[in-house]
Amino acid sequence: ELRKRYDGMLPVIPLLTSPFTIASHIAGVENIAKWTKTDPEKAHAFIEAATDFVIAYGKLQTIYGAHIVFLADPSASGDLISAETYREFVLPAHKRIAKEISCPQILHICGDTSKLLPYIKQSGIDCFSFDAVPVWYCRQVAGNEMSILGSLDVIDLMPNGTPEQVYNRTRECILQGADIVGTSCGLSFGTSLENLRAYVRACKETAIPKCDDVEDIIRQIGVGIGRNMKENVLGGMQE
Repeated sequence: ELRKRYDGMLPVIPLLTSPFTIASHIAGVENIAKWTKTDPEKAHAFIEAATDFVIAYGKLQTIYGAHIVFLADPSASGDLISAETYREFVLPAHKRIAKEISCPQILHICGDTSKLLPYIKQSGIDCFSFDAVPVWYCRQVAGNEMSILGSLDVIDLMPNGTPEQVYNRTRECILQGADIVGTSCGLSFGTSLENLRAYVRACKETAIPKCDDVEDIIRQIGVGIGRNMKENVLGGMQE
């Protein structure tokens, strides 16, 4: 019904909760986390059963008109699990989803996923939606192996910032290599329509940079971070 109503105007992107998060909801986050260390076979069994369900549900969504499926996996946050846990328990599920669901997929994981990124890009998922990772860093690690979507802060910037701040931050995301600019998580009800319009306007008005330009920007940011770290270390030694 949505596809018929909005065909040619808007993409239909239904939400799918990813297997690791479903397993965590069923068994409990603490139990799944514990089993990855003490009873890996049980953890795998829960995650594999959840993966079967997610794939079946995702296939139905594509049959009934989804252009893209959006996979949310908050329990796989780098704030909750290690890179090794992601590689062993979460990555196989993401690989199956990428292989068995025919339409494009966007994967969103909350929090700091910087240590998970080298494995996430191996998943075969088309696009990664990120939260607490700098755009330039995500672009650098992902390279050309997957698209990246991010990352406008929803805690402070979107509900409390000015339209000008939202516009400028959106431009920064584009210039640092985001393929799609989006929010870092769900929007709060306090987000103003003016801020949303500023975000859309910046997307329309900002020219997409060339790859060489993005690489130059990333290099400059890296030099700046290195300089600041050096100054902080020297300042601490002098104190």
